[in-house]
Amino acid sequence: MLGLNEKIERSLLKIFLSVLGLILLLGAVGYFGSSAFRAWQVRRLLAEANTLINEGDYKHASLDAQHVLELSPENADATGVIAHSAESAGLRRAIEFWRQVTELSKNAEGDLSAWAHCAVRFGDADSASKALDAMPAPAKETADYHALRGDVALIRHDLVGYEKELLEAKRCNPQDKKYNLALATLHVAANDFATREAGVRELLDLSDDKSFHRDAMHRLADDALRRNQITRALEYARDLDSLSNRDFSDRLLLLSILKAANEAETQSLLEQLKKDASDDAVKIGALIGWMNSQNMSAAAVGVAENTATDIVGKTNDSAQSDGGLHGDQRLGGITQILRGNEVGCLRIYAKCTGRAGAA
Repeated sequence: MLGLNEKIERSLLKIFLSVLGLILLLGAVGYFGSSAFRAWQVRRLLAEANTLINEGDYKHASLDAQHVLELSPENADATGVIAHSAESAGLRRAIEFWRQVTELSKNAEGDLSAWAHCAVRFGDADSASKALDAMPAPAKETADYHALRGDVALIRHDLVGYEKELLEAKRCNPQDKKYNLALATLHVAANDFATREAGVRELLDLSDDKSFHRDAMHRLADDALRRNQITRALEYARDLDSLSNRDFSDRLLLLSILKAANEAETQSLLEQLKKDASDDAVKIGALIGWMNSQNMSAAAVGVAENTATDIVGKTNDSAQSDGGLHGDQRLGGITQILRGNEVGCLRIYAKCTGRAGAA
């Protein structure tokens, strides 16, 4: 009888242990299976977000990144997507996002560089310096590092420091002529005659390189205009205008020189630029800024008045469909260009508000 009871107890113990083991096994499989699934989701969402970033779809890339952060709150890559999206949208808080990325990535060199570049873009010398100070020693021997240090010096109006860092960047990478261009631009703006003439020669040498011809010609034309050397400025500007890769700023520079030279084609070029800028808010802003600099406030208000209502209408449509900026916010950008011309701003707001209300 005693032996039978022992057998029953052993059997019950085996069943209990088997059930307990099965429960533990299922729990482990569930836990690790869930972790594996979550890790797969994170990888998939990050891959999709990076693809969207490359396509310029920052809004949906940020949404994917937010989903990643819900699954993995301290994911550096997801925070980096948000930082990149904010920077592309021109939002200053991108600096703080990049700082958070460097904390999460334990000061990865690429993230520190991105933080520094973003801070320089928004003129934050202190944040850029913090990022550069945290760089590993080998990175501090690169041309990009010294170029960023130069940018920080320039933000602080330290031209001596700016030149010193540019020379170091050139020493680290003598094949990259963008540092030659930056040095030539600095020299040509100097008050010292000898330094200025050296800058002109450096720009002329760079103009022989097809890759830098446009940039060199723009700087030469601008310098000649500033020094009232109108004939020479016009020569450089016409060369610039003949290039296939000219941009809107090059044409505005030509317009300035034509106006200074009292050339008959000034008005026709102005009308052409108005047409070119009609559907581009950035170009409109540049054109209005040019008009203000030329004491053409009335004409500037006219351009803004003719284009602002269209921008507001398009922006409101965008806001309704995808959560974009409201028309008043975008309109504020145009009226900011017209700051100091209160009457013009009021006219634009009145006209646009009336149009929006009618719609």
